[in-house]
Amino acid sequence: MTDDAHKSSADALESMLDGEPADVDDSIQDAPAVSDQEPTRTGSPRSAGARRRSNDLKRTAVPILITVGVLLLIPGFWALAVLAGLSVPLADQGDADTMAWVFLCCLPISAILLVGAVVFYQQNRSDG
Repeated sequence: MTDDAHKSSADALESMLDGEPADVDDSIQDAPAVSDQEPTRTGSPRSAGARRRSNDLKRTAVPILITVGVLLLIPGFWALAVLAGLSVPLADQGDADTMAWVFLCCLPISAILLVGAVVFYQQNRSDG
C-alpha cells in the first residue's frame, strides 16, 4: 500500500472509532436499496430462450451422436470377428486378440450414443 492510501484508510478507521461518519464515496450511498419482496414469477420456470437453446443443442447433437455411434460399430464388430476366429484384416497379428478385447468396449459405447441420439430426436420432435 502506498503511504497516502494507508493514511486515508487509517483516518477512516479512526473516524469510525470516534463515532463520526467517515468520508464515503457518494456512489455507494446512492445505490438503490434491495427489495425484501420476492420477484413475481410468471410462466414456466424455464424461459423460452433456455428451452430454445436446449433444443438447438439437442438438434445439433443428434447427427454427431449417430455418426460417432455408427463409426464405433466398426471396431466393435471387428473385435467380435477376431474373437470368433473369422478371417478379418489384421487378425493374423500377434496382439490382435488383446486389441479385440479392448475394442469390445466400443459396442456398449456405440449403443449408448445411438440410444441418446434417438432420445434427443424424440424430445425435439415432441417439443416441436
